[in-house]
Amino acid sequence: MTISEKMYQIAKSLNQLNSNGEVKAFTGNEKGYAKVIDIIRGMSVLVIYSPASMDDKLIISLDFTESVVKKDRITVENTIAKFKKVFNTQEIKEYTLQLVGNKSIRTRNYFDVTNESLENILQFIENIMINFKDDLIKLLIKDSSGKETICYLPTKADIEFAESQLRQSPDEVIGIKAVLDQVELNYMEAEERLKENWRYITERNIELWFVKNK
Repeated sequence: MTISEKMYQIAKSLNQLNSNGEVKAFTGNEKGYAKVIDIIRGMSVLVIYSPASMDDKLIISLDFTESVVKKDRITVENTIAKFKKVFNTQEIKEYTLQLVGNKSIRTRNYFDVTNESLENILQFIENIMINFKDDLIKLLIKDSSGKETICYLPTKADIEFAESQLRQSPDEVIGIKAVLDQVELNYMEAEERLKENWRYITERNIELWFVKNK
């Protein structure tokens, strides 16, 4: 699978394709990106294909602005430590950049996943979502009164747990609707809100998580 194909599948699984069904790009110097989560305003985890300073690389990056560091250095340091823990490696690299048309300076801590399989990359992304679940504001929405509410997308672990709750025998075939209904019930009982189109996104994710390429 080429890097472009991996980037497309990753962006699709995160519901991050543009209105034309294509991978988004910051500038003409980059071949694509998809946002995984926003930790706090000005600090995000992204999957990026070929940043301007690195040709033909696919990375998972923790990006944050200079202003975030000035406002909350402790949160930044804790987030970097948590991000590194996801990969369990010392191969995290760092550099600073200034995006075209953007006055703010960004620091980028990243892990090179160019040679990783799509399955492994999606697992990294899932681990990030799980580890940052309590911090997650990627799905921060506002109602008509302007009140902000956090909502979530189910992870692979959520699907597996829901299926285990429904399964009565090892060879039982459980339909996807029943599994998603159980996921919804679990989130309701936890008093956590799901993203409005979570079913559509999760069905696409399930195809990537559980259907092996033939």
